[in-house]
Amino acid sequence: MEKITSKHFMFFIVAPLAATLFNYPSTFIRLGGRNTWIFSIISSLIFLLFTWIILSIISKKNAYDFKQVCYKSLGKYLGNLFLFIFSLCLVLACIECATVSSSSIHTNIFIKTPIWYSLLFFIGTALFISKNGFRSVLITTIISVSILSVLSIVIILLSIKYTNLRHLLPILKNVSINTWATSIISQLGSFSSFFILLPFLNRINDKKNLKKTSFITIPLVLSCLIFFIVNLISSIGAERSGNIFYPEFIQTQLISFGGFIENGDILTMVISIFLWTIKYVISIFSLYTIWKNKFKNKLIFLSVISLIVYISSLYLGNNVYTLFSILPYYQYINFVVFFVFPIIIYGIYAVRKKAKVHK
Repeated sequence: MEKITSKHFMFFIVAPLAATLFNYPSTFIRLGGRNTWIFSIISSLIFLLFTWIILSIISKKNAYDFKQVCYKSLGKYLGNLFLFIFSLCLVLACIECATVSSSSIHTNIFIKTPIWYSLLFFIGTALFISKNGFRSVLITTIISVSILSVLSIVIILLSIKYTNLRHLLPILKNVSINTWATSIISQLGSFSSFFILLPFLNRINDKKNLKKTSFITIPLVLSCLIFFIVNLISSIGAERSGNIFYPEFIQTQLISFGGFIENGDILTMVISIFLWTIKYVISIFSLYTIWKNKFKNKLIFLSVISLIVYISSLYLGNNVYTLFSILPYYQYINFVVFFVFPIIIYGIYAVRKKAKVHK
């Protein structure tokens, strides 16, 4: 098995955690309005708390083998059932990556480029990276995260002068309990994609540093996402941000610098493609990691999954209205499968381990 260090793992955290909220924030702003940034802070704190608990259990109980944790917590039958559900959600994550990436490019940049054409390039590239092994995934992730980090800083510096903090006011006026609940749960659903990395933990060499390095990266990424939401709403307003499919592209059209940068559309597109590609590759490789003992031919396995993703994404991507009517429900699915279930499973695992020690 190809190994990585905990410092390598820091690069893997970025895309699963950030891709959703960065690429279609309108889904969340439509729920939370101008208070979305407050719900982002609350969701981030809740997510950090439970992630810290799970990583503490993993560290103290040496629970780095995800499959074994599922089997020891739930038993063989329920463990396999959960792994199957978890795998289905990994396929949904791949569909999300391919569909939203192609749809955003088609909607905002290359309107005349058909969805099926964009999907071929996206899925073909991801398949090529995945089939070449984990080292290929690692190199692509490190390079992509490095580039998108620099581009994100450039966009922040160029767009900050267009912000108007009055768009954030009034704060928490006439906010219902339903708005609080749906906004926080949906954002927790988007952050919970972090847990698609659970099958990767067994690859880490210096496992004792996993918790430390993770809690350097996760708060940093969450802070950037909160700043992104604040910047977006204060630039074009909550109403407009919530009613446009991909408002981050509209926001960066405001950018003008030195007479040679007309807008930031291309920079946003590059960041978006990198985020979705990394998340897709991580998702499909996590899926293969779970089932590699049952499917010996990796290329056939990856090709079949890619074909399923292509057909599904082609259907969803051809109608952006249908896509955005489904995405909110997808966050609730993520919340249950990637957030609630891991908390329960690792909680059971910790209790059972403690009971064995006392015996």
